[in-house]
Amino acid sequence: LPANPIIVEAGAFTGHDTIRMATQWPAAHIHAFEPVPELFEELKNTTHRIATIHCYKQALATTTGTAALHLAQKPHTQSITQASSLRAPKERLKHSPILFSRTIMVPTTTLDDWATTQGITAIDFLWLDMQG
Repeated sequence: LPANPIIVEAGAFTGHDTIRMATQWPAAHIHAFEPVPELFEELKNTTHRIATIHCYKQALATTTGTAALHLAQKPHTQSITQASSLRAPKERLKHSPILFSRTIMVPTTTLDDWATTQGITAIDFLWLDMQG
């Protein structure tokens, strides 16, 4: 990667990978997407001191608009965990104790629409940790 890469991270969760990338590439501009409101607030709190990290409360998707997000929750605490998905879970439920008992509506954007809006013509690295 160049010394100052443009990085897009989808499914940023609470920002731990975001911080690691900012440490690895201090001159990078990191664009972190996290659509779950509670997790987005944690992401902002985790990354707010780094001016080159830009956070978006949106899901990357195949369309721009809104979509139902199936929230992943820990079975005993009901706390939100990673693995929320725009697609209804199927096989995952057979192999994991994670619950998908509720959905929320979240804003969505395509990578192309977002890049056009931001004036970004090239992305050096995609970190896509998302379902659905």
